[in-house]
Amino acid sequence: TPHTPHPTPHTPHPTPPLKSEVKKQENKVKKKSESENAPSLSLFTPQEPPENAILLLDAEDKISWTTPEERAPDQGLIIYQQAIEKRENFLVILDNAKAYPIAIREVPPKDNQPVLIDRLLTKTAQKESEAVLNQFFLTEPQKNQELLLLSQQGRIKRLPINELEGVGSRGLSLMKLKEDDRLYGAIFTHEGLDLAIATSSGRVLRYPVREELLPIMGKSAQGLAILRLRYGEHLAGCVSLPHRENLLLISGLGYGKRLAIENLRLSQLGDLGSPALQFVNKQDSLAAMVAARAGSIVLLSTNQERKLPLEVETVTVTGKDGTGSQLVKLNPAEKIIKAQLLHHL
Repeated sequence: TPHTPHPTPHTPHPTPPLKSEVKKQENKVKKKSESENAPSLSLFTPQEPPENAILLLDAEDKISWTTPEERAPDQGLIIYQQAIEKRENFLVILDNAKAYPIAIREVPPKDNQPVLIDRLLTKTAQKESEAVLNQFFLTEPQKNQELLLLSQQGRIKRLPINELEGVGSRGLSLMKLKEDDRLYGAIFTHEGLDLAIATSSGRVLRYPVREELLPIMGKSAQGLAILRLRYGEHLAGCVSLPHRENLLLISGLGYGKRLAIENLRLSQLGDLGSPALQFVNKQDSLAAMVAARAGSIVLLSTNQERKLPLEVETVTVTGKDGTGSQLVKLNPAEKIIKAQLLHHL
């Protein structure tokens, strides 16, 4: 039988793209690089909030503003609030050890639907980081304080707040991190306070905030190695407070105690610190350590996405020994993974 070739479909020659198409593509590329430094979300028309507006951040990391007249008593679980007072932007510190400004006019009003704070960052900042560690306005009183940066691998540095003035949209690098390290905490401190750092094994290191031990350094410094983490151990809290205050320690299985920071001996760089919380069994570990401010409420978050408020003053003040008392009733396989101080409204 004679071989009949398969009909080949007719493929037209590709026509050269029109000049206008080329221009469109070029503009797209140009727009893309511009948008890398522009906030990646705008679900509402950016607007200047009224003069008496208050910036709010809730426990879900959603940000918005409201006014005193509109603020409901059940405003939700607020972890940060600050009067805006004509300021045009606030700063965020990310776990890549960079600071970025966020324009107030990009923040939606509360009744318009709060938005995740990281969605207001530039696309580049979103790609380079996984967590927002702190947010604040640069106010006059804060300029007398320093920013204390602690990395997940235990490097620390104290940075003058005025180094953060005039941060541009590309961000400002605050600390040189090793490739496999991230920033764990960014907190305010000043000379004369104490610093407490906790690890998951229940040990707490207490340091005096002093120039000889924690010298003030510039932005490009790597910081000092303040503690060594053992295999499988990670950081569980970093707090700076006056030496007469208490700490609140909470284990993954819901046990905890208040402990006077004075009960902990002062450490040197590289010390192991003091065991401050024992555990009911080997499955338990220290989940969080926060400042136990009188009258405050701490919000405990679990791996089953429950949020459990805890009044600090219901927790017994004890010494370093012992497991503390059971603070909350958890479900089977449920563990506490985070604790946040709620803001008084």
